[in-house]
Amino acid sequence: MSSPLVSICLPTYNYARYLPQAISSCLNQTYEPLEIIITDDASTDNSREVISSFDDPRIRFVENPVRLGLVENWNKALSLVRGEIVKFIFADDYLEENAIERMVAALDDPSVNLVFCTARIIDAQGNYARTHQPYPQSRYLRGRDEAKRCLKEGNYIGAPTAVALRTSALEEAGNFNEVLRFHADQEMWIRILLKGDAYFFSEPLVSVRQHDGSETSRLERTRQIEIETIKFITCCLQNEQIHSLLSESEVRELTERCNGLATSQSGVGASSGSYWERYKARAKGALRARIPPYLIKALHPVYKKLIGTHQKNQGVKG
Repeated sequence: MSSPLVSICLPTYNYARYLPQAISSCLNQTYEPLEIIITDDASTDNSREVISSFDDPRIRFVENPVRLGLVENWNKALSLVRGEIVKFIFADDYLEENAIERMVAALDDPSVNLVFCTARIIDAQGNYARTHQPYPQSRYLRGRDEAKRCLKEGNYIGAPTAVALRTSALEEAGNFNEVLRFHADQEMWIRILLKGDAYFFSEPLVSVRQHDGSETSRLERTRQIEIETIKFITCCLQNEQIHSLLSESEVRELTERCNGLATSQSGVGASSGSYWERYKARAKGALRARIPPYLIKALHPVYKKLIGTHQKNQGVKG
């Protein structure tokens, strides 16, 4: 692979205050064959003015006439890619100047489809908070092993800002799953790793911002994480290739994990009634949402099993 074009996808929504640092970090890369695709999801702040202030032919700016949604905007950016490698960056994050150069070098190995790195976690003001380092040293990783770990142990790979992908692998895997909100990136990494291997850089090549205005914070405040996790596990178990990674006992373990989500935050007892009512409403809402028929069919027995478990423990009629 000789100096391939890298498509940096920068989806954004109402992040004008962070955009200058994010865009500058892309333009100042030591690697040169770049295009920067900025998809603005109908922002209501001054994002357009901020983006337009950067006069650089490598920038391709697209405004959605109406808001598509978080994951849908990721897929909109992917639909515009022309490069052989895709590098995501969120609008509130930034890259070290050698991030793309390092990641492209790792993708020179044709067996590697996904590259990820240690991330510096920063707060809203850019102050250092902690480091997310999945492994102590840089290393080559077998894809199917990492896919299984990512399914069972959580998204240790990290947010899209920490990842670079081979475009051909994305084309084979398909788009981010728009049914999912919290786990869409994690589910994508698993699908990518089913078909190729990974490389990890222990050096922090990116900075990822965590703050109250993020989508993760919103889902945590509205207590949507549980139902999102059920949707994620269900999607994975319905995928035959992902399912094949697991033993029968591991499938049971994941199913039992779903059973525990309904009472994980409040425990089982008299005080958990209001929580359970809210959980049932969220689960029913998920079943009525714009979910493909196969997922509705899969979610329904999980939901029914959760109700049965709760009724048994509570000794009441739901």
